[in-house]
Amino acid sequence: MKELKILYLYPDILELYGDYGNIQVLRYRLEKRGIKAIIDRYSIRRCSTRL
Repeated sequence: MKELKILYLYPDILELYGDYGNIQVLRYRLEKRGIKAIIDRYSIRRCSTRL
């Protein structure tokens, strides 16, 4: 299975225009096509975490 890593930058600071919802839709569409989506969150305030 193919994988695609998505870096979600500053989710706690810049949650603008439904960024999280867009990432969830992107994950859904990738997985429907057989591509595993790995979403990593990164912020200045704390270390990165995986969704």
